[in-house]
Amino acid sequence: MDELAAAKAEADAKAERARAAEAEMEEERQKAVKAQAILDAQQAEADAEVQRVRAAEARRRIAVLEAEAATADDYADLTPRQRKARKVARMILAAGGNAGHVDVVALSDIEAAVGVGQTAAGDIRKEAQELLACGYHPATAYTPHNDR
Repeated sequence: MDELAAAKAEADAKAERARAAEAEMEEERQKAVKAQAILDAQQAEADAEVQRVRAAEARRRIAVLEAEAATADDYADLTPRQRKARKVARMILAAGGNAGHVDVVALSDIEAAVGVGQTAAGDIRKEAQELLACGYHPATAYTPHNDR
């Protein structure tokens, strides 16, 4: 009987050790899951920072290009209306539009950008469309000859 009790006690001890090992493994798994979640959060934060830096650089480049375009417009001795039309043409191109698709820039955006009312914004957008249709592109500095 003592052998039977000893065997049972040993079996119970093995079962208890197995449960303890299983609990320890689960605890380690939970720690690993938490550590991975922390790493994922840190990576997401780093990715967001990279995107913020890229956006800031894009805004800086846009400002530089706008300043260069304004300088070119000054040099070309354009009227204020012609400058506004070119600015709207650049806005259309930046928004992925072209001469056949100028509605990518809302009239309200044009109103705000060039400081005009809705009717004038529509007229300026039409002028920008004509510029684009004639081949105007700020990157190549091409200006249609019939503009002046």
